Amino acid sequence: HNARVQFTVDPLIRYGLDYTGDVVRPTKSLDGGVSWTPLAADPTGAEAYTLLVDYNNPDRVLVSDYAHLYLSTNGGTSFAQKFFTSDNNSGLHIAGAFFDGQNIYVGTGKGLLVSTNGGGSFVLASATGSRRTWSCPASIRTLSNRLSINCVSRSVPLCSEITSRPIWSVFR
Repeated sequence: HNARVQFTVDPLIRYGLDYTGDVVRPTKSLDGGVSWTPLAADPTGAEAYTLLVDYNNPDRVLVSDYAHLYLSTNGGTSFAQKFFTSDNNSGLHIAGAFFDGQNIYVGTGKGLLVSTNGGGSFVLASATGSRRTWSCPASIRTLSNRLSINCVSRSVPLCSEITSRPIWSVFR
């Protein structure tokens, strides 16, 4: 399960995945977690895999199912599809996301999705090397204003850290 509460700068607004029954639905709390309501606009049809929220902008919500990535910019009232994979073997694994103002970085098993316009569009970051030998990222995290992107190779782990943009230049 990918069940974890997504906290926001507003202590009353929280998001999570509800695993009640045979469905997985994105939910939202407006009272600090006392009560939870499924998002009526759930684009996954109750088959959500991942839910991630911009801590500083509680209206920006990412939700994925097996093959799609969706973005809401209005707190889950509506969603727009931002990425799709037709890979029936591995699907669209989401490792994490980093929100930096208008920049959004989403680590997937297909590569690093980057938006520089607040989620209006996403592109797969270009990287050197054969896509058959690496998958990125295994995780995304920040420490002291540094963005750490950890990738995995079939033979050895690769780690890159950046302090400036563009992010796709970190892959050598």
